[in-house]
Amino acid sequence: MGKANQPFDYTTLAFDLKVPQTMYAGTAFHGALMSLDGGNTWSSINAGLPPATTINALTIDIDSDQLWAATNSGVYRSDNRGKTWQAFNTGLPSSVVVNSVQPDTVVNGGTRGVIFAGTKRGFYFSQDAGGHWKTSSESLVGTSIHVIYVDFHKPTTVFVGTDVGALRSDDSGQTWSGIGPGMPKDQPVYSLTWGTGDYSQLFAAADDVYLYPGTSGGLTLNRLIAIVIAALFFYLLYRLARRRRKVRNPERTLEQTKGGEERSEKDSVV
Repeated sequence: MGKANQPFDYTTLAFDLKVPQTMYAGTAFHGALMSLDGGNTWSSINAGLPPATTINALTIDIDSDQLWAATNSGVYRSDNRGKTWQAFNTGLPSSVVVNSVQPDTVVNGGTRGVIFAGTKRGFYFSQDAGGHWKTSSESLVGTSIHVIYVDFHKPTTVFVGTDVGALRSDDSGQTWSGIGPGMPKDQPVYSLTWGTGDYSQLFAAADDVYLYPGTSGGLTLNRLIAIVIAALFFYLLYRLARRRRKVRNPERTLEQTKGGEERSEKDSVV
């Protein structure tokens, strides 16, 4: 892939599925970039963004042809594929850092105009395409929300990765609870996604890779060493048991032979 005129610290990528070869990139302190040739060349698209903007996440709402940006100074939206940007921060804390923004319509069946925002100061939602933001019944104020993931199985189910683990809401972010066994707790979660062949397990990226239903699926070096040691231990037990059987079998054969000879001699005497 090509680069812009100068090196950037890229933070996020988004692909326009309606326009082949069109993709967007967010950067640290240099705003947003757009490529019309699959990433070979890039151009800045920062009209309407504050100077030195850091883009933490980009999301394309294909249903509304809107490009959303979660930035270090709030939420911004472009209705013309990045040519111009407009701030949508009414109801958000002043100059709040937004880590993630997700329209509910990123999945089939989502409600048009419902947008979720994860900030360093809690979870917010909008019911008018970002025109006004509100906190939910349990807004998670004081908790940094790193990522928002709308469940494509059921759009009213929303998962978030926070500084204190992964949480789940079954009412579009109004109330929250833990997800279940296997999910990380009391540590930052930076990414969430469905996986496996039938998309029946939720994966979370933290200090390891976790999954639900299930237990941690990460294969760290320490775990690999433990597995190898356990395998060697059981292999040695197996070899030792086989060797003991081989030693005992000749003894049993000799005893059986002697016993047979003694019985034959007794029969002859009789």
